Amino acid sequence: MHTTISKRLVLFLAATTALYVGGNLMYSPDALYQGFEITLPSGAGIRSDLRGVGTLILVSGVYLLLGCLQQRLQRSAAHLGILLYGSFLAGRLLSLILDGVPSNPILFALGAEAVILYLLLASLRPWDRQTDVNAITVPK
Repeated sequence: MHTTISKRLVLFLAATTALYVGGNLMYSPDALYQGFEITLPSGAGIRSDLRGVGTLILVSGVYLLLGCLQQRLQRSAAHLGILLYGSFLAGRLLSLILDGVPSNPILFALGAEAVILYLLLASLRPWDRQTDVNAITVPK
């Protein structure tokens, strides 16, 4: 993952996934959840929450896409992706412990999020070797 091209590919994968999930949560949450074998209860409250989360994921996907198009945004976009996919992965793992094993489509999403998170973390390694002018130097 030492080339700009591979960083861009990782950001593109993270971006397109976030754009797909976020867009579907915003515009058709019932259809998205049916794909996960989940039937949503009726009511505006649950859909409002889902559309709000969907908007957050969609906007994150837009920034990830900008990161793969503009080199100066790559590092911050990778950090955002790590926060986004790391949070979803942590939540799903917590749910496994507290709620039990979900359906196979949810387990597939967990695996996909873990792979994207790993790729984002791996793509940051070359950046972390560079001197960060904003870093605080701690004496030994």
